[in-house]
Amino acid sequence: MPPEPTCHIDAWLAELFDPDNIDHTIAQLTQPITDDAPSPRADMLQRTIAQMDQKLARYREALAAGTNPALIATWTAEIESARTAAETELANLAPAQPKPIQNVPALIASIRDEWGTMAEALGAADGTRKAELLSSLGVLVSYDPLTHKAQVTCCPKVSESVVSEGGHDSLTHLAFTTEFAC
Repeated sequence: MPPEPTCHIDAWLAELFDPDNIDHTIAQLTQPITDDAPSPRADMLQRTIAQMDQKLARYREALAAGTNPALIATWTAEIESARTAAETELANLAPAQPKPIQNVPALIASIRDEWGTMAEALGAADGTRKAELLSSLGVLVSYDPLTHKAQVTCCPKVSESVVSEGGHDSLTHLAFTTEFAC
């Protein structure tokens, strides 16, 4: 039996926030967004919508190849619902503005103080606690049942307290993405 997808996610997040890698992660999180660059969240949502369009095309091909129409209808409804949610969120995003994030080391320290190391937190967390941690890190998972691949994005939302003057109530600064077979 293949390992649970959460094992892959846990290992990736543990590596991303490992003490040996944290300086690189912080450096990525503190790069200011420029006026002409799309926000990372908008970019991630646009990629997600494009991937969902590709999935829908593959579902149509599978239907034409004789796959059970009820199964295709279920998959299609799930993808269309998620696609609509992504489009709505994309339409409601505020325009990106350059806001350097200042206290990222303090933010990471507060997560570490509450949760311990990422590997410890993920390893010890029950389902509810793990869901809280993954939510606080902005983890999104998109699974393609035809290719048996999952794309995982960690898109931390940084609160106003860690953004320089004039920051937004919530600012998603950078998305880290990985993909794995499951």
